[in-house]
Amino acid sequence: MKKLNLLIIIICTLGFTVGCASISKEECEVGDWAAIGEKDGAKGVKSKKFYSYVKECKEFGITADKKAYDKGYNNGVKTFCTPSNGYDLGSKGRSNPNVCPKGMSAAFAAAHKKGMRIYDVKSQIKKKESKIESINDQIAKMQDEMVSGRLTGPQVAMKSIKVDKLRQEQKLVEKEKESLDKKLMQMESM
Repeated sequence: MKKLNLLIIIICTLGFTVGCASISKEECEVGDWAAIGEKDGAKGVKSKKFYSYVKECKEFGITADKKAYDKGYNNGVKTFCTPSNGYDLGSKGRSNPNVCPKGMSAAFAAAHKKGMRIYDVKSQIKKKESKIESINDQIAKMQDEMVSGRLTGPQVAMKSIKVDKLRQEQKLVEKEKESLDKKLMQMESM
C-alpha cells in the first residue's frame, strides 16, 4: 500500500512538473520572440515572464531575444489595455495586472474599477440569494419536523416561533437583495 501511495505521489509530481513548462523546446528553437512577447502582452501578462522563458530555453541550450520580445510585448499590451478589457477583467473579479503604459493606464484602471464595483455587488447578491435559500431549507426542515408527529406540543410551539423568526429574517434579506438588484441596474446603466 505504501509503495502504491508513493508511486501515485511521484506520478502526480511529474505530471505537475511537466505541466508547468511555459514554453516548449520547439518554441525556443523557432525563436519568434516578437510573437511570444505580443501574445503575452495581449493577455496582460507581466513582461517579467520573459525571464522564465530565458531559464527554460537555457535548459535546451538556446538564448532568448529580449529586444524582440519587448518589441512584441509593447505591441501586444496595447491591444490588452483597452477600457473594455479593463471593465471585463474587473467584472470577473480579477485584479488589475498593472501592465498598461502611462497613456493607457488611467482609462484601463477606471474601467477596471467600475467592473470591480459591479462584481462586488453581484457577489453580494449571490450571498443574499444563498442566505435566502438556506433560510428556506431551515424553514422546510422545521415544518417537516412539526408535522412529523415526533414532537410534543411545546416543541411544536417552539419550532413555530423559530419559523416565524426565520421568515422575518428572510424578508429582511429579500429587501437587502432587492436594494442590491436596483443598485446593480443603476450601475450597469451608467
